[in-house]
Amino acid sequence: MEHYESVLQQEGEHIETESTCRLTTRYSITIPKRIRETLDLKSHEEVSISFRSKPSEVFIQKIHQNNSGENTMVMDSRGGIRIPAEVQRFLNLKKGDKFSLFIINNDKLMLKKR
Repeated sequence: MEHYESVLQQEGEHIETESTCRLTTRYSITIPKRIRETLDLKSHEEVSISFRSKPSEVFIQKIHQNNSGENTMVMDSRGGIRIPAEVQRFLNLKKGDKFSLFIINNDKLMLKKR
């Protein structure tokens, strides 16, 4: 069981959540409930997915009226989000890849490939 009492450990511009997630066989990840609450992400809302290739990082952010991303996905009722095929290919993501989770500016989630 993940330890959420020490969820917020400052590390530079982002916050280490001490949580991880794994890419499933359907190329999706599940965002832990505590992190969804912190970022105000709700079931069936659209999120923007962007990435940076070096290091391999995926960014997930709630879509606001003036913020539309190229890659948008809808979060399911359990906090699951499918990673778009374009992002999978570009970052060479494989089933079972593990990510560390970081919160940036209290409005964006960064998944850093381990």
